Amino acid sequence: MAAQDPPRGSVEGTVVNTFTGTGIGGVTVTLIGGQSGRHTAMSDGAVRFRIADVAPGTYTPIAEKDGFSATIPITREFANRGLRVDAAGEPAKVELKLTPLQTVLGRVLTPDGKPAAGAKVELNPSIYGSVTTDAEGRFRFESVRPDSYTLMARPPKDSNDAKPEQSADGTRLPWLRPGIRP
Repeated sequence: MAAQDPPRGSVEGTVVNTFTGTGIGGVTVTLIGGQSGRHTAMSDGAVRFRIADVAPGTYTPIAEKDGFSATIPITREFANRGLRVDAAGEPAKVELKLTPLQTVLGRVLTPDGKPAAGAKVELNPSIYGSVTTDAEGRFRFESVRPDSYTLMARPPKDSNDAKPEQSADGTRLPWLRPGIRP
């Protein structure tokens, strides 16, 4: 007599934009954990996904899509129990949220209001590295996760130890090195 496969469950859900609440299609949804490891599905044009044939157990759902910050649900329910998939019966239901990545852009000007070409700009914590301003003092960081950052600009390398500039009224306006106060 052949042994029957144990009953399996399923997971259904939607993926929405954290800010707008609108659905997002084309998202890869992965379940990690349980007895059977990983399961992956893609949200459809109607922003729904379904993962079938999942062994009963507790899973962590992860949603990923280019242009969005990947999320792992951090709620009391998930922290304590995860997403519980039971055999047969009703599918486990979940709504996942993705946050759009942002662009940070701007200009660096000298104390006299002139464009600071060649200045090094960082977002701290500096997980995004640094960028160098163009001839008009413009800079741009792409694909930045929404959070709080400190924006820092340093003088160009060829500034000869941050030579002072002369303002329109004759005041000398030096670049300041980090940690140096006027």
